[in-house]
Amino acid sequence: MKQIFIGWLLLVLTGCISSPPITTETTESNPLITLPIGLSYPPISTASGLAFTVQQMEALNINLVRIGTNWVNREPEPGTYSWAALDNRINTLYESGASILLTIPASGPDWVCNKTTNKGTCVFTDDSAFRSYVAALITRYHGKIDKLQFGNEWDNLDWYPGTAEDFVRTTNILYAVVKEVSPETDVVLGGLTSTYPLFITVCKNGEQLSFSTIDLKPGKDPMQKIEHQICSREDLISRVEHVFAYANYDLVDLHLYDISEYWPQAVAVVKNLSDKPLIISEFGGPSPDYERYSQIYHARRLEQYLLTLNKLPIEEAYYFNLVDNLSTYHNRSGLFTILHSKKKAFYTMQNMLGWEE
Repeated sequence: MKQIFIGWLLLVLTGCISSPPITTETTESNPLITLPIGLSYPPISTASGLAFTVQQMEALNINLVRIGTNWVNREPEPGTYSWAALDNRINTLYESGASILLTIPASGPDWVCNKTTNKGTCVFTDDSAFRSYVAALITRYHGKIDKLQFGNEWDNLDWYPGTAEDFVRTTNILYAVVKEVSPETDVVLGGLTSTYPLFITVCKNGEQLSFSTIDLKPGKDPMQKIEHQICSREDLISRVEHVFAYANYDLVDLHLYDISEYWPQAVAVVKNLSDKPLIISEFGGPSPDYERYSQIYHARRLEQYLLTLNKLPIEEAYYFNLVDNLSTYHNRSGLFTILHSKKKAFYTMQNMLGWEE
């Protein structure tokens, strides 16, 4: 799910900086987090994973969850739907009291895909088929899905290979169907990565950003990433601004990773694009490429993430990941190890969200 941009780690840093003293528990100077916090893409693909997720949401005092469903899995053949697996997931989460944000990735069945990427995403060629699929989906789960969005990190061409016009057209189909069938359901604009805010702040405006809390791995030079992968993307401004100008949506979505010291600037950039309420459907870290990892360091950084988010003009934020996942870029950001052992970050999250025994 994560892309290699590394988000907020790609900043003006030139070497390793010693970290300040580490704490893993809240103090009087660190108040409980009042911002609604959720989980983004926790394990739900198996019965045991789903039960584990529900159990940990209760333990963490969390009732927001973001999950995904691939069109290719729901309608492998035109007009032939397969709902059983999704029924179980949505019904279980809904019955547990969860508020669900459902993401429809840009990955469709072969019979409707064009320009497919190596990540399995594509441009849909049949607007009528997508309209029918969304109508069937939102009708089936009416009252159980609070928010729906199409696309994930569409400013990254690996995740969405189409044009801005393609993305707007598909997003607006979803919006129109949702407002007709279930007008109380919010439509969230597909998640924007850190790339555009970083391009505007560093590459265009020339801001010199400095952070003193990151423990970089020896020999890492984030400036190379900025220069080679971000500042060279002149297409970003027209792509992003076209989508924000012409797409229909109720909520804006931004993904924030790794360098929370920069998140206020990132939010300010997005706020300049839209006056709609803003959510963060993914946040987390540390970066496995740039930061030296330990459970203590992870817990301290998570504390800083939560404190920063709590002060931002946003509606809610979803943490990625609940469990370490070797198939994702942020593979050690979980609150649990792959063997489901609690990490220090779990207790940080639990304490700061006000869990009581």
